[in-house]
Amino acid sequence: MINLDKICTIYKTPEIRWINNDFICISTFTDLSTGYDLFVPYKTNEPYIYTEKCVEETDTLNNNIVYIDTVTDKSMTFLVVNLITKKQKSFLVKLSGNEIVFPYYDSLSLTKNQLQLFFSRPNRKMFFDITK
Repeated sequence: MINLDKICTIYKTPEIRWINNDFICISTFTDLSTGYDLFVPYKTNEPYIYTEKCVEETDTLNNNIVYIDTVTDKSMTFLVVNLITKKQKSFLVKLSGNEIVFPYYDSLSLTKNQLQLFFSRPNRKMFFDITK
């Protein structure tokens, strides 16, 4: 049993966000941009993984997640994490100064091999290889 109070989550009605062959993802949200995710392995005795950063996207087929790790007035850093291997890869994105509302990007996509970011101000697309 997982005690959400014990792991210091601030939560409003936890919900199961997704289930795959390896994990159950339980999410809670405190507002539009803040959420907490708990990844519970259910075929192994590995400990659960808890994030205090809002997971922006998941690739449930390959157990990859991406979240914004840090933001400054000139850049933001995305972190891609594989839940099985625990490998992490960070990507620095320089901001143009024309972005209006956080999280500054318009959409993103995460696949087995790539993180894709799309911005409308200015109009640009960025592709990052997450396998290297």
